[in-house]
Amino acid sequence: MASTCLTPDIVSDCGQALTRDGFLNGDVTAFQPRDGYRAAIDPVLLAAAINPDMGQSVLELGCGSGIALLCLCKRMTGVVASGLEIYPFHVELARRNAVENGLKIDIWYGDIANPPKDLLRNSFDFVIANPPFRIKDRGKLPANESRRIAEVETVPLSVWLESAAQQLKSSGQLAMIIPPARLPDLLCCLPGTTLGGVIEVKPVRARPDRAAVRLLLRAHKTSSPLDFVLLPDLILHTNDGNKFSPEAESILRNASRIEF
Repeated sequence: MASTCLTPDIVSDCGQALTRDGFLNGDVTAFQPRDGYRAAIDPVLLAAAINPDMGQSVLELGCGSGIALLCLCKRMTGVVASGLEIYPFHVELARRNAVENGLKIDIWYGDIANPPKDLLRNSFDFVIANPPFRIKDRGKLPANESRRIAEVETVPLSVWLESAAQQLKSSGQLAMIIPPARLPDLLCCLPGTTLGGVIEVKPVRARPDRAAVRLLLRAHKTSSPLDFVLLPDLILHTNDGNKFSPEAESILRNASRIEF
């Protein structure tokens, strides 16, 4: 998928080369590893998939270098934001990126399968996540450690869902972005959790004539029976060029929320 990054400013930090990249038309800037896992538009879309009110709380599971939370906090002032990340270097980058953007975001170091006890004492109005999308034993693993941690599943989707349900307040909302191939696995896991109600799925297509490349999914913590709604597609580009569609332009450049 196309990147929304501006021309990168490469700096050296902790023995790793970093780039300083722009999101939301440059209103958000973030340091990322030049040679490791690099966020493009997935976290921007994830941030745009929820619409918290001022004072409501949001937790991102597996927050990486914090791009989704940065974009969310720039769009929705007054949100109480936290992130959980297992890769120590990304933890430090996320903390640094929050400071660089003048934002108050609590970044926790830990595993979603065994979150820090102090984090478990909290509950959140929203939980968001962009889980690793590659199955561990399928294909060649990335040699770079940060890419391998971000892209290759070591914790099953069922654990991501259980962790989200555990951290959500009653009636709180989960939002995830996943490849279409993982939807059957995810839907199979949902009945074993306290997540339910109307499961909203919005396909994301690069162009109108292409297959979906991502799915945005929303669910609630509720005892209501599961239901499923397939929503209209989000189209990123028109067929006649590489420019963003008006809707994608509004989301990726102007920090608009995604209509569900």
